[in-house]
Amino acid sequence: MIIGMITWLILTDEFGEDYQDIIQKCVPGPIGMTQSSFEQPLSSERIYNYDSLDKPVIR
Repeated sequence: MIIGMITWLILTDEFGEDYQDIIQKCVPGPIGMTQSSFEQPLSSERIYNYDSLDKPVIR
């Protein structure tokens, strides 16, 4: 827990951005995970239901 807090402080101080934005740019972004997010709580445009063919349906 403490290591996570220290990491959060170092990253936010170094980059001058929100932790969620930093992690989004460094983890899922570079490997093409465009639908993944560290945003909490999820915004309404990121909440999906799936139809019977496993295709996302935006509510």
